[in-house]
Amino acid sequence: MFDFGVLVSSASGAVKAVLGWAREPRLSVAYDPRDDALISRDGSGEHLHIRLRVHNGGWKIAEDVAVRIDAAAQPEGGGVDAIPLRALKWADVDKTRLQIEPRRGRLVDLVAIERGVDRMTIGLRKTDTRGRHTVPPGIYDFKLVASVRGGKPQDCEVRVIFTAGWEAEDDIRRHVAVSMGPQAHIAAEYEGSAMQGGEFNDAIP
Repeated sequence: MFDFGVLVSSASGAVKAVLGWAREPRLSVAYDPRDDALISRDGSGEHLHIRLRVHNGGWKIAEDVAVRIDAAAQPEGGGVDAIPLRALKWADVDKTRLQIEPRRGRLVDLVAIERGVDRMTIGLRKTDTRGRHTVPPGIYDFKLVASVRGGKPQDCEVRVIFTAGWEAEDDIRRHVAVSMGPQAHIAAEYEGSAMQGGEFNDAIP
């Protein structure tokens, strides 16, 4: 016998599930070179800031949004000191957590380079790194986790290639390349390596 009550209950449950999903903040992380910032500073030359856009695709304000370095690796080695596994700094404020309005995005600093300088700066708050936030030229793979209160964290993987050999008329952008996509070895081959962060492998501050 057809049970109308069961049907209504099932439909009601499905509607509530859909509404709950629609009300959750939903994060995505993307790289677009147009989001990078080229800044000239008095006394220190030209800087290029590589930034990622974190977008809230939900219909609810995303609160306590943070993008943390979950793992870091150098596929070609190099013996670099551990990269701190900390939260990246937001581009427009000296904070690691903030809120994002529905259907809006905010920029987070990934790395920065300075013309003529063979060191790349990781986009961390200096107070969180104990001075260990710059690295020499090389290939760097980052596994990032974007977290939000009341929503699902989102993983993304980014490769940054930074080259040296500066010349007077070089375009600063020629010295850095960024790509996003699956780099499965970040979490597998480099598990427990020096680039995993050692003493810095802790929670988001």
